[in-house]
Amino acid sequence: MAKHGENCNKSLANKGRPRSKETNAKMSLSKKGKHASDETRAKLSAAWKNRKPCSEETRAKMSLAKKGKPHSNEHKANLSLALKRRNSLTILNRLPK
Repeated sequence: MAKHGENCNKSLANKGRPRSKETNAKMSLSKKGKHASDETRAKLSAAWKNRKPCSEETRAKMSLAKKGKPHSNEHKANLSLALKRRNSLTILNRLPK
């Protein structure tokens, strides 16, 4: 029996093993056009809403793990572009109609 949080559909022998492009394409194709039912979406929504927030200690640990980690130049450019887009949309929304 699998422990909570383990992927029951994947054998432990293949854990961490990269999939081929062909396998990924097959998996992608098999999921195309399928959507979660309204019932499933409601259950997922309820599960996230009932989730306990992280403790201050956990939040501090996560913060510490990210501190001092430099961003690549590509990532910096993406952040800058996203911020420019957000700011331009904010300005457009403020204009009188």
